[in-house]
Amino acid sequence: MKKILFLWFVMLLFLVGCSSGEIKSFASDFNEVVKNEGIDVLNPDNFGEIEGGDRNRWQTLYKSEGYTIEANYEDGKKLSGYTVRIESSEPYEQLEGEGYKASVAAARAFGLTPGDFVNNFEIELERKLLDDIHSYSEGNYEVVFVAERLSEHDPETGLSILFKKVNQ
Repeated sequence: MKKILFLWFVMLLFLVGCSSGEIKSFASDFNEVVKNEGIDVLNPDNFGEIEGGDRNRWQTLYKSEGYTIEANYEDGKKLSGYTVRIESSEPYEQLEGEGYKASVAAARAFGLTPGDFVNNFEIELERKLLDDIHSYSEGNYEVVFVAERLSEHDPETGLSILFKKVNQ
């Protein structure tokens, strides 16, 4: 029994260590992209703790009034992707603002084609009025755009962009 518990503990440490390394690598890539863009860099020393339930967990990597960047975990342990949440107060509908710029920077950090990302971002803006979800795949990511309202009576809509890892 002690061997099983020990092996389980070692595997858990390995999974957390792998995820931590991937997140630090993403932060480094993101910071390289934004260094001359006027966007705040990601500081691993300021990353939040992993939060959530058993299945859906997340870790806040950056939070401001305009946008949030989170790492997402599948089954509570395995890094499954990232989310950029742009607040409704941001002018992302005009392809402007810090949240929009951060989402493009994240796409570039993941090795996605910026032009394809922006084209799909624009498609989502056209569909947003229909409360539709739009997605496309490129490389090792499925990119999902989700318009989010605080309530059905709220005219303001934020936007979440999920960068879901595929082919892991």
